[in-house]
This record gives sequence, C-alpha cells and structure tokens, in this order.
Amino acid sequence: MKQQVYFFQCQEDYSGSMYLPYSSGILWCYVNQFPEIKDKYQLADIFFEKISPAEYVAKMENNPPDLALFSNYGWNTAYHLGVARAIKDRWPECKIIIGGPNAQQEEAYLRTHTQVDISVWGEGEQTLLELLRELSYDLNSIAGVPGVAYINKDNNYVKSSVRQRQKELETIPSPYITGIFDSYFGRYDYNFMPVWETNRGCPYHCTFCDLGADYYSKLNNFSTERLIAEIDWFVKMKIEYVEIADANFGIVERDLELVKYIRDMKNKTGYPEKINATWAKNSPDRVFEMSLILAEMNRGGVTLALQSSNPTALGNIKRFNIANARLGEITKRYIESGIPTYHDFILGLPGETIESWQNGILQVIDINPEGWIFGHPLEAYRNTEFQDPEYIKKYNLKFAVTPQVSFFAKRKTDVPVEIGNYVVQHNTMTQEDYIESFLFKWFAIAMHSLGWAKRTAEGVHKKAQEQRSDFYLKLYNWMKANQDTVLYSEYARTQESLRYTIGNGTFWGRQIFGSDDIYWEYESSSCIEFERQREQFFNDLSRFLKEVYPTVDTNEDVEANDLELISYTRQYPYQHNNLTVTAQNFEDFQDFCVNVYWYGRRKQGWRTKVNEQN
Repeated sequence: MKQQVYFFQCQEDYSGSMYLPYSSGILWCYVNQFPEIKDKYQLADIFFEKISPAEYVAKMENNPPDLALFSNYGWNTAYHLGVARAIKDRWPECKIIIGGPNAQQEEAYLRTHTQVDISVWGEGEQTLLELLRELSYDLNSIAGVPGVAYINKDNNYVKSSVRQRQKELETIPSPYITGIFDSYFGRYDYNFMPVWETNRGCPYHCTFCDLGADYYSKLNNFSTERLIAEIDWFVKMKIEYVEIADANFGIVERDLELVKYIRDMKNKTGYPEKINATWAKNSPDRVFEMSLILAEMNRGGVTLALQSSNPTALGNIKRFNIANARLGEITKRYIESGIPTYHDFILGLPGETIESWQNGILQVIDINPEGWIFGHPLEAYRNTEFQDPEYIKKYNLKFAVTPQVSFFAKRKTDVPVEIGNYVVQHNTMTQEDYIESFLFKWFAIAMHSLGWAKRTAEGVHKKAQEQRSDFYLKLYNWMKANQDTVLYSEYARTQESLRYTIGNGTFWGRQIFGSDDIYWEYESSSCIEFERQREQFFNDLSRFLKEVYPTVDTNEDVEANDLELISYTRQYPYQHNNLTVTAQNFEDFQDFCVNVYWYGRRKQGWRTKVNEQN
C-alpha cells in the first residue's frame, strides 16, 4: 500500500480570496515524476485553509497520513506547528517535515518542537526527492541528504551539508500546467490567486530579506515556453489576479515579452484581470515600458522602493537607492503617462533617526506628489541578519513581540496565532522616537496619499510658493498643538492603539465595525473617522490655514479638497455652483469604507471627478 502524503501551506482568508499553494504543488510535481516515488507514495491532499487543527485531524481519519509536509512562512509557522502537533499526537509514526523560509534548523528548536522530525533548508525539490527515497528505509538513513537538520534515533543532532541550488529549472514541472490545482476550482468556493514564479534568486543583499544571503545571489530562470503555457492556464481558469513571486520582476529582458503576452491575452479574453509584482530596482527603462503595456492591469502601480533615504541606514542594510535627481526624472515620466507609483519605507532600520525618517517621506512627497507612500514596521525575519546575535548587539536592537502584522484580515483566535519580532528601538532611535515616526507616517499617508489634505497642499504650494513638505510639516506640528481638533483626536487614538500593541503583544491595526471586523490599517481607520466627522475636519483645516497662512487666500482650496474627496453622504453626480462632481454611490457605509479605504486606497479610490460646466 502506498504511503499517504499531505502538504500544508496555510494562510489567512482575505474576504474569500486565497493564494493557490504553489510551493507545495511544485514540490510534489517534481518528486512525482520519478517512478520510485510514484510506486511508494500517493498525494492525499494539499491543504491551505486555517481551520482548527482538530478539523484537519478529522479530515484525515479515513486516510491517515504517513508523511505531513509544511511550507513555513512568517504568516503560518505557529499555526503549522499546532497542526503538526495534533497530527503527531494522533499518529505518532507519521513523519513531519518542515521547509520554507521560516523553517528553523537549530538544535534547540528541534528539541523544543519534538513534533518535527526533519527541517529542510535551501531549495526543496531535490532534497524532498532524496528524503522520500531514503525514508522508505528509516530516519538514520538520511544523513547523506544535503539540506536537512534533525534529531536522529540516537538522540543526536544532525545538520547535513548545504544543498546546492538547482540551475536547470526545466527539470521541475509546473503545478499549473500539470493540472494539480484544477480540481480546486470545483472543490472550493474561493477566488483563487496563483503565485507566479518566473525566476529564482536575487542579486542584492539586503539584510532584512531572507533572499539577501549569498546562497540566493545567482538568478536562475524558468523557460519562456513554460511561462507562456502558465499564462494560458491562467486564462483557461479565468484567473482574476496573479501575484508574481519574483524579487525583481523586469530584471530579465524577456520579462518585457511576457508582459506583452499577458496584455494580449487580457485584450482577447479578459483574463487575467490584474497582476501584482515587486518591480526590478535597477531596470527603470524596461520597467517603465512594461508598466505602459500593462496599464490598468498593474494592481497598485510600480514600486519605486526606497526603504530609507538615510545613507547610514542604507549602508547598515547593504542597500543603495537611486539618487534623488534620477528618481525625479523617473517619477516625472510615470506622472506624465498617468501610471501610478508607490514608495516603500521600512521603519526600524538601524541608523535611521526620527528626523531622517520624516525628511525621507517629505522628500518623496516633493519629488513625486502623485506617488503612494507605504511605511512598514520592520519584522526581524528568521534566516536574516536581523536574527543574528552579533548584528543585534552591534545595533542594540530591541524588539516588540506581537502577532504578525496582517492588516485588512480577520484575525482568528481559535487557531495558533503567528508571532513576529518587530524592531522598535535601536542605536539611533528610541522607542518613543519609533512611535512618533510611525505616527508621522500615519499622518502623511492619511493627509497626502489618501487625500484628506492633498488638494489643499497643492493650492498652498502654488499660491505661497512653498514646498508641499513644508505645508505638511506645519500642519503636523499645528495638529499636535491643537488638541481640540478631529485630526489630533485620531492622532491620539492611533498612538494609544500602537502603544497598546507594542506593550501588550496584541494585533496591529484597529477594528472599526465591531469585534467581528477586520483589523484596518491605521491610516484607513482614521480616514473612516474623518468621514464620520467630515464637516468638523474641514472646519479644522480652514482654521489651520487662517492661523498659519493668514495672507494666502485658501478658501477655494479647502472647498476643492472637499469636493475632490469622495463623500458617503453625497449623492453623485453632485452639483456645486458650476461644477459637476461624479463618483460611485454606496448604500451601505461599511461597503463604502471597504471600497474606498481598503480596495481603493492604492488606486486613489477616494478621488472624484470634478468637471466645470460651460
């Protein structure tokens, strides 16, 4: 009788959308092409939902597992360990194998998590093949398999040699083309999102990223023919959204040809509808051409990632950025072409100061006023330098241990919760500075990227000949000095929520619509409160302008800001003097908030169309 193999690659449910468990699928497709594996093993299932571990045990009762394999990431490791424990308790002879970027190989870890038999590190296809060949004998026979760590039957810790990466990726079949996921579209009622891998590796060495190690520095590509066939599968399955897994999409010349084919398929069939990519950092001309071709298909726009503008912080994480002058040239092309862009900042990088953090965000607003700003708390991922004791000591890193950041998700408390280590203090930033820096990021995104003062800033910029950054810095300081305003009230609520999370290890974000609500990103949750108190917010903004810019006529700018920012209570089309304002109408306030401040936040879903009548 064949041994039954189960894979687990579990994730949160984002309102009915789920990623297909690509890593698990490609592992099985690789090993299953070998006759000796087909003869001895059978794929029982690949699981991807976060349900209670007891439910999974019940699902497997009629077909007990001989092997259970887990693809561990930051968002599912604690949960997977809980499922693995439940399986081991029920079927002690079942072999538990963990892999993925969050799998750990230290002896202490394996002795603590005794439900784990083997931990795999490095690329997994060949390692799994050799493991399955050897496990048909016993655990002691795997000592010669590279890329594994385990406690052997003599209770000794074993860590084998490094697994060399596979250069010839064509030996690995595609889980999409082979049809391993086809049945999912009938078995489940989810909107499935494929993860698409066109290459492996990253030539950069950022210390916060698990791809920054020398092990991954060489880029290996899947063939163009295979990738074209996978696009055809996306079309056949009527896929709405594709997540590109590459660390630098656009770094390879042929990526342009792939994008042309995607666009052609979209024009002919309507699918796929959207793609999302982490764009190449050093191929601006090619990425620009690709983004022109994709146009509205490119979800959220093009990444112009910075992480920081502080040279010391960049040096500490082994990263370099495009010079401001060059960045200005690049963003000008995107603005003129109507292509949305966004900038990533990471809060918590050693070397960053509260002043450099604020200046970095303000510089980007001046250089690229149409770009979206992202500000992420720095999580110290496993298998990165931020988990290295020497690195931690060198920069005096201090961590907040909390549930992993997962905004816009419903957080389950009846399953094991994922925990992350977040850098909230280091040698150049106190924890108080960290909190204030986070709040400045919150302010900049809410006021600028989400539009609550963007049009007003434009007016002051033109009339007072003042940089937008100066306007926002003045508004920020005025807000903190005027505690009777709506803006300060949300500043204080956000600060209180953030302090509580850091101090007590609770979920990041805020629930707005009751205890069963998602955890909204802080900026979005505040914008919802601004909408509830819209009239008072704009009265406060007018008061700021009268006090700080008494000689500048800004009345029409506040009015224009109000008209340009979608309102739940207005019925569109809306007439104001000789202006016609158009936007989508919503019957339900929560539906309005979801569409504007969640789904629409990166594509300026808050922005109306204002037309002057002749």
